[in-house]
Amino acid sequence: MADSNELFLLDSMDNWNFCRFCRHLNSLIEKPTCNAFPEGIPQEILSGKIIHKDPLPGQKNDIVLTPW
Repeated sequence: MADSNELFLLDSMDNWNFCRFCRHLNSLIEKPTCNAFPEGIPQEILSGKIIHKDPLPGQKNDIVLTPW
C-alpha cells in the first residue's frame, strides 16, 4: 500500500491512475471514457501498466495523456 502522499494517485483497486489528471478524461465512473477512447479506456491504461504518452497501435486518433 502506498503512503498517504501517494493515495491521490491510486484508484479503488490500488492501481496507479493517471487518467484523472488528463484534460481528455470524460468519466471514470461506470465505464471510463476519454476523447482518446470514447468506447472505453483500455484496462492496461487504467491499471497504470501503460502510461498513455504515445498513441497505441490501432488507436483511432493521436490523443495521449495531457495533464491539466
